[in-house]
Amino acid sequence: MSSYCRGAGFMEGGRRDGMGTPDVTSADGGTAAERHWLQRESMQQSAPQAAVVQIVGYKNSGKTTLACKLIAALTEEGYRVGTAKRDAHQFTLDDAGTDSARHLEHGAVETVLTSGKATRWMRQAPTSLSDIAVCMCGRVDIVIAEGFKREPFPKIALVRDPAQLSDLIQETTNVRLWISWFSPEAAMNGESDGSLPPLLSICDEEAVLDRALSVCRSLCSRTMSASRTMK
Repeated sequence: MSSYCRGAGFMEGGRRDGMGTPDVTSADGGTAAERHWLQRESMQQSAPQAAVVQIVGYKNSGKTTLACKLIAALTEEGYRVGTAKRDAHQFTLDDAGTDSARHLEHGAVETVLTSGKATRWMRQAPTSLSDIAVCMCGRVDIVIAEGFKREPFPKIALVRDPAQLSDLIQETTNVRLWISWFSPEAAMNGESDGSLPPLLSICDEEAVLDRALSVCRSLCSRTMSASRTMK
């Protein structure tokens, strides 16, 4: 197996069902299989991860636009950038009838399609952002993730109206930067006790990109320092 996903528990040591959970129902050794998977999950939790910044917000809040600006700016600075996106529409693999699709239909847990120019990994199961961060560790310096708002990683949040701010405060954690489509004063709605991260107007494009880049650089620096310490 390639070292690409060795730490993520995707392929080795047994089968997982369609929901990504261990299959430990066999009569001959279910207890041993369960111990095996528990050990793998424990190892995964302590496995090195790439730095991750999440960009969260409701539809048409500007997540993809900001993500693309960050990708371009960080790449220009020499960082290796990976991306991930959570699809709320439950997409399906669009390769019906291809050899890869047939492999999956007949029970393959994961399949890889590669050519002289590109490689594509396909898996008929959900994947957590933590698994993605483990999988990309060593291959990228930072993962920019759109969505996954309930995951615990540092976030940049975009809001179009004050109601969205209130909702996102309830739904997310670890927000490092709030970006508003309206006046910061209206967005704060009186919550100016310093408990929220800096809030910027989306109209101030230079300041938004600068602050967002600062968040990303800080995360990269911490991850690199942690990696050196582990070695």
